[in-house]
Amino acid sequence: MVNEINKIYFKLLNEVLNSNDIVKNYNFNTPFFSKYPSIIIFLVYALKKDKDNIEIYDKLILNIKLMIYEINKIKKINSSLCYGIISVGYSLNFAKDYLNDNKLLKDLNYLILKITYLKLQKCKLNLKKSQICESDYDLIQGISSNLVYLLKYNFKGNDVIIRDISNYFNKILQKINKKYIFKNNNINWYVSHGIISVIYANALCAKNKINYKTNKLQFIKIMRYIRMNKCNDIENISWCYGELSFNFLLYKCIEIYDLKNYKNVICNKIQKIICNEKLFNLDSPTFCHGYAGILNIINNLKIKDKNLIKIKKHCINKILSYYNLNYPLCFKNYDKILIDQKYSKDKYLIDDIGILSGSIGVVLSLMDCVHEKEINWSEMFLI
Repeated sequence: MVNEINKIYFKLLNEVLNSNDIVKNYNFNTPFFSKYPSIIIFLVYALKKDKDNIEIYDKLILNIKLMIYEINKIKKINSSLCYGIISVGYSLNFAKDYLNDNKLLKDLNYLILKITYLKLQKCKLNLKKSQICESDYDLIQGISSNLVYLLKYNFKGNDVIIRDISNYFNKILQKINKKYIFKNNNINWYVSHGIISVIYANALCAKNKINYKTNKLQFIKIMRYIRMNKCNDIENISWCYGELSFNFLLYKCIEIYDLKNYKNVICNKIQKIICNEKLFNLDSPTFCHGYAGILNIINNLKIKDKNLIKIKKHCINKILSYYNLNYPLCFKNYDKILIDQKYSKDKYLIDDIGILSGSIGVVLSLMDCVHEKEINWSEMFLI
């Protein structure tokens, strides 16, 4: 198994190294994050494993230059993780040891701070008008990713805006507790586009001694609401819309707030999920909708359960079954495609090199299972 995973890793690495500009070669119809930022993170990983490899270093620097060139062409910079500047921030922070100076990163962090401020004002205005939408607060398009990034990389001297975002999140959570009805009379609880990213981002604020008492009290209210109102039917276990990732983040919040009385409840839910083999029947190897995301969560679970090893092996074997020697990128994403700003009804096999929905996310997930973790790339997705 280890040899097979290594072989896949080197095949993908060689494809990246042998291409002058792999993004242009494939013309990926994917979000910005799935292009240069993902490639940069992958090359940083490769350089950590092979520190003196000049070819990898040169390719890393080239892709940083290509990414900056693409950003400079954009008239309106998006503030999000998936479509905008936050993915750039993560990729350059992972690559900071290989940058000639810190000016690029310093300027970028200033830009992120400025864009985050403007995004927050828009979010507050929508809240005031009772026009809350997922793209305001979620992880993929919303301000949750901005808050997590600021806490990780740009915390010093910016506690005012961090506290301001946390306060905004608490107002959203208060509306849930008051049985405020979201769009389509439903609350999306899940990681990619749902409320759990807000809940967890606030817990990270508390961990950094920002709004600790307020956020803890709000979390306890949310836990009560979840136990009383949330449907327990498990229909999906993928990272983006799954019960496993949802309960995994609740567990991490419980640890931050030291709420031991809730720990067993969530542990039991997680154990119930991982014991149900029928749930682990996805149709994609990728991180977002497929086995790679689940594999990452299982790899980071701290609970003791004999089924974890069994499910981990199952996920690895399922991912390996999707590997095709004839695919230049080793794997293909199987998903709906965007046509005229609407998603297709049917799913298609798609070439995608990115972390979230492509080959890099799959390969890094496999490598982290059989080798020491070189970079904590999955923290971008709250794992």
